[in-house]
This record gives sequence, structure tokens and C-alpha cells, in this order.
Amino acid sequence: MRKGNINNEYYNSEYTSNKNRKTKKEDIKKSHIISMVIWLLIFIFMAYQLYLLAMYTIGKVDKEKVWLYNTINNIIGFSSNKTNLEESTLKLAALGDIYLTTDTINASKTSSGYNFLSGTEKVKDELKKFDLVFASLATPVTNNTSKNFVSTKKAGYKAPAQLIDNLKDLNISVLATATNHAFDNGSDGISETINILNDKNIKQIGINESESKILDPIVIEQNNIKLGILSYTVKSEEKLSDKDSYLINILDEDTVKKDVKYLNEKNVDFIISYLCIPNEDSNLVSNIQKESVELLVNNGVNVVFGTGSNIPQEYFEDQVEINNKNNHVYAVYSLGDFFGSYETYLNRTSVIANIEFTKKEVKNKKGEVISSSVSMNTKNPIFLWTQLSSKNLKTIYIISNDLVNSNSANLPSQDYNNLKKAYERLTSLYEM
Repeated sequence: MRKGNINNEYYNSEYTSNKNRKTKKEDIKKSHIISMVIWLLIFIFMAYQLYLLAMYTIGKVDKEKVWLYNTINNIIGFSSNKTNLEESTLKLAALGDIYLTTDTINASKTSSGYNFLSGTEKVKDELKKFDLVFASLATPVTNNTSKNFVSTKKAGYKAPAQLIDNLKDLNISVLATATNHAFDNGSDGISETINILNDKNIKQIGINESESKILDPIVIEQNNIKLGILSYTVKSEEKLSDKDSYLINILDEDTVKKDVKYLNEKNVDFIISYLCIPNEDSNLVSNIQKESVELLVNNGVNVVFGTGSNIPQEYFEDQVEINNKNNHVYAVYSLGDFFGSYETYLNRTSVIANIEFTKKEVKNKKGEVISSSVSMNTKNPIFLWTQLSSKNLKTIYIISNDLVNSNSANLPSQDYNNLKKAYERLTSLYEM
């Protein structure tokens, strides 16, 4: 009996063990089937994604439908972008008109030629702090120093070519040349001015040598920031015939649209335009100034530097919506004359616009740009005031609180009082 009990127990144990093994085999078989189904689905999904990628490559499927490709790209991009933020800045200074009269030219004559930089030392040091410096050349230049620089035409002046060397010493690298006086010495004067600027390796935009050589807008890339530069005038003091109309960039909406389109195709970050509108000694902005600036900013120009008035005028800054995009715009209606007639205390003042551009770029580990943004910071302008001696020798001062409050330059009382009045006007214009 006892033996039989043992065999029965053994049989029961063996039966249970066999049953468990059978159950495990069935479980394993089921899990294998499930795994195979899952891998089959993954294979089908991957095959489909590879098919979509192939279709995208040949242009038959939109990129948005290639889910796996986009997901992997996003993950790689996200992990690569975390620590690679790069920031670039570009500091720009913009001067007003360079307009030389007989008195200014005669006072600058030296034994070896002409020196227009005497008295500009403080400004020269300040301009060295900027990456780019622009100005408006309102006087044609010539290499012919044997003749009087005053034209026989009304208010028609030309300046010796040494002026351009002096402007380069002031760190000026770009000149806007579309002004109402650009044609004072005719087409020959324009051609000579262009040749001199080319020889001295200084960029210009605004005048053209021939109809077949009309200049494209300037594109300057510096510190990883790309600027597009334009220059227009609303009129010429000397009448342009139809056959000579190409010589100067006259403001026209169709031309502005074409130029802005060209610059946008060059992927510039900001578009800057000089705009000459003769308003002489007026301290008030005219309707044509307002309408012309509005034409530029409504067509995509970010910054407008006005010239043509001897006196600095007000500015405006705003956000303008263009093609469903907000454009930060800044316009100074008149920067005044940097070199000018200096006849009254008001036109002895001028303004240097002061702008800092910034670009931020997120890059992956390969250095590829994932995203970027640009911004423009308009800083307080630099105010200038010119003192003239009895011989028309000039000294240009940067108007500072120290100069205004203490007369640190020891100016004669009349000059000092005029400087204070000019400074009060400028600070009210710029709300400082």
C-alpha cells in the first residue's frame, strides 16, 4: 500500500509538471505570436515611412506627411540646439549732409591742398567706436583744383577730391549720393564723382554713370548682420531731361518696390534709406517729407535718414504691419548738415543717428542654423554743434551735459548761449 501511494504521488507530481510545462509552452507560443505581430506591424510601418520618404524625395508627398523623418529630425535638432545660441551686434552711425560752401572750402585750404578734418577730432574719436558709418554726400567732387570750386550755376558747388580721403578718415564707408545738388555740375560732374569714389574704394548709392550701369542697392554684411542700403531724392536743383533721368535716383514708388524686392531676395536683415528732400532752413517737417517717409516705410524700409534741411528735425519710431508682419521702423526727418553753411545757431547743430542691430541664431552641433531673430535698438543720437572762427575755421563739439552745464570748452558767451538753446531744442525733439 505504501509503495502504491508513493507511485500515485509520483504520478500526480509528474502529471502536474507535464501540465505546467504544456501551459508554459502555450504561453510562450502566444507571446511569440504577439511579438511577431508587433514586429510585423513595425516592419509595415517602417516600410510605409520609407515609401513616404522616397515619395517626398521625388516631390510627390509633402514633408509634413513623413512622420518618422520629421520626428527624428526634431529630436536631433532639439538635443543639438540646447547650448548653441549665438548673438551678433552691429553698431551703425549715420551723419547728415556733407555740403561744402565756398567759405568752408577756402577755410580748409592748406599749403599742400585741403584739410577738412581740422576741428573734427572729438567726432573722429567717437566714430571709431562704430562698425559702420554712413553719410550723405551733397557736393559733387573733382580732381581739377585749378578752377574755382563755385559753379556758375545757382548754388552749384563742387569740392576737391581730398574731401573723400577726409571722410574715410572719419570711418565713413558708405555715401548716399542721391541729393538735390548731385547734378549741379552736370553729367560730367556725376561721372567724375563716381570715378573718384571708386578709386578711393568708398561705396556709394544714389547716382549712376550711364543707363546701362544703374547701380543695384548696396548690400553690406558685417558681424553676421546683413543691411540693404538705398538712397533717393525727390528733386534735382538743376533740371534733369528725360534722357538724363537715370543719373540720379529720384523717389518713385515703383522704383522703391523694385529695390526693396531686390534686397529681400538677398535676404537682408534690415533696409536703410537716405532720403533728400530740400527744406533748407526750416525746423518744421513738411507734408512732402512726411508723405515720402511714409512711402518708404509702407514698402518695407526699416530706417530712413532724412537730409536736405540744414536744421535737425524730429523723428518717429513705430511698428508698421506689412504683409501680415510687424516691421520696426525708425525715421529721422532731418539729420542736419555735418559740413554745411553754419549761418545760424540752429543750423550749426546736427545729429548723428545711433543704432545697434542684433541677430540671435540657434545652431545645431553641425553649425546649421535652426532658428534666428533680429532686432533693432535705437540709442540716443549724438548731438553736434559747430563753432566758427572769424576766418570760418570750424570746431565741431559733441554736446554733452558737461559742456552745457559748465562750458567746459570755454566758449565765448554768445556761442555758449546759442549752444545751450540748440541743445534744449534737440533734447526736446528726442524726448531726452
